[in-house]
Amino acid sequence: MNSKRASMNSGSLPYRQPPRGRNNNLKNPTLLIRSVPIPGPGGGITEPNPKLFPRHADEFYSLRDASSEHSRRMLAYLAKFYDIGAQSAGSSGSDRAEVLLHIDPKRAVELLEDILGLREEHFIVFRERARLLTA
Repeated sequence: MNSKRASMNSGSLPYRQPPRGRNNNLKNPTLLIRSVPIPGPGGGITEPNPKLFPRHADEFYSLRDASSEHSRRMLAYLAKFYDIGAQSAGSSGSDRAEVLLHIDPKRAVELLEDILGLREEHFIVFRERARLLTA
C-alpha cells in the first residue's frame, strides 16, 4: 500500500476516493455522480437532498435547459446549497433569494460542474467512442 493511501486510511476502513476526484474520473454519462458535502452547522457535514441532486451527468447537464419545473427547482436548490447564486448572477450576495430567481442556468451548471469535479469533455469523448463502435 503506498504511503499516500496508507496515510488517508483510518484503521481498517478502506480508502475512499473523495467525491470530486471520483466525479472527475467519470466518463460514462449514465453512471452515478456523487454529491460533494459542505460544512454544516455545528462543525458537521451536510449532504444535499438526494431528491434534488442529479443522479448522473446526463441529468446534471440537462439542467442548462431547465425546461421543467423539477429541473428549475433542482437548479435553484443546488445553487443555494452550494452558495453559487450570487456568483452566477454577478451580485454581491446581499439579495440571494432574488438572485436565485434570476439565475442563468448555463452559468450555474458551469459553476456547479467545477464544485462537483465533473468534466463534460470526458462524457463527450465517451459518447464519440460509443458512436464509432456502433457505426
